[in-house]
Amino acid sequence: MEGVLNVFKEEEMTSHDVVAILRGTTGQRRMGHTGTLDPQVTGVLPICLGRATKLADYISEQGKTYEGSLVFGIRTDTLDLGGEITERSDQTRFSPEEIRRAMKAFIGTIQQVPPMYSAVQVQGQRLYDLARQGKKVERKAREVTIYDFSPMAFHEEGVDFTCSCSKGTYIRTLVDDLGKALGTWATTSRLVRTRVGPFSIDRAVPISRLRTMEREEIASLLLPMDQSIPHLPVLELGSSEGKVLRLGGFIRQPQLADSPPDKLYRIYDPRGFIGLGYFDGEKERLRMKKVLA
Repeated sequence: MEGVLNVFKEEEMTSHDVVAILRGTTGQRRMGHTGTLDPQVTGVLPICLGRATKLADYISEQGKTYEGSLVFGIRTDTLDLGGEITERSDQTRFSPEEIRRAMKAFIGTIQQVPPMYSAVQVQGQRLYDLARQGKKVERKAREVTIYDFSPMAFHEEGVDFTCSCSKGTYIRTLVDDLGKALGTWATTSRLVRTRVGPFSIDRAVPISRLRTMEREEIASLLLPMDQSIPHLPVLELGSSEGKVLRLGGFIRQPQLADSPPDKLYRIYDPRGFIGLGYFDGEKERLRMKKVLA
């Protein structure tokens, strides 16, 4: 089985739990997820099987979309309602225009400090492990991009919102920063990931359903490897060129001289998808980075 499975992760399970369930159901060991979802967060979790595991990083680097809810007036140690309340504020009422304006200010490239309750590693230790020991360490800010952050509905306690963002964005931190920008506290109360690149929630299969399926039925749901990374441009080659690349060789492609050294292509020949390649400008050669054929 090779390809990518669009899984709907349900509450109270980790991303590793999903992989473990699918390994047991399919009997396949070579498998991995494309980025951790917190146990209380539901939604899209692409799972790579077989050689598609080599593409996990390229799938996770694509944009993501979330829908969620926040409440004003409280802050917790985990920045969601699963934690202990550490701060309170009486300032909980804002006009829709005030909220829209504050959200809009976050759109673009921003600096964000990862929360203590996160899987980020500091000196070889996960932040959430340190947090559970009562320790708090300095975290470096990281650059993330917010493409959209806007309200969907307003209610007495807070706001329902949608957010489209880059890899590495922590929505809990974004909500916390929004509260500060409004002069109060804000905490994430619900979060659903609705999209990762080409994988959308309307086509995601719940893990509770997948664990009852036969191997053949699961195999029929797999998205081919190359279709999981549509953000990478396509380069089509002839049979002889493809044969060289399939064997790990290289070919001269001077017409790609202007290609940036970090630009990857999805490489094809008449037999189909070969893998990911890049142009070596120094030697004017097209080389493979990941041979998947």
